[in-house]
Amino acid sequence: ANAVWFINQEIEPQLYSMVHSAGVAAVPVYMPAGGISGQPFSTLFGRPVLPIEHASALGDVGDIVLADMSQYLLADKGGMQTASSIHILFLYDETAFRITYRVDGQPIRNTAITPFRATAGRTLSSFVTLAAR
Repeated sequence: ANAVWFINQEIEPQLYSMVHSAGVAAVPVYMPAGGISGQPFSTLFGRPVLPIEHASALGDVGDIVLADMSQYLLADKGGMQTASSIHILFLYDETAFRITYRVDGQPIRNTAITPFRATAGRTLSSFVTLAAR
């Protein structure tokens, strides 16, 4: 219920042609923001789509990612540290400022989950990427 799609911002035009065939009818699976879906964001299979610049190029692993960020653990260390120096830019009569914030994160589960009564090879995960195509 918390999952969102992260996509490369350049592949959005490709999503407009995606349909799900139901008998003789073809139902679009991608709904742009403010359209039929009535949502302020685009949706793919009913989940929000967030274009990001850090996703891989079209056809590479990571161009489309389904992620449940509630299953991501984030930790910071020591809070924010600040420092200033008048010595670095002394010739220009300037003061330099530095702000350091140490943070790291990782998924809560480090392996996929195999359901008890699943078919062979079927696994579940909070983070799913498409294979290279």
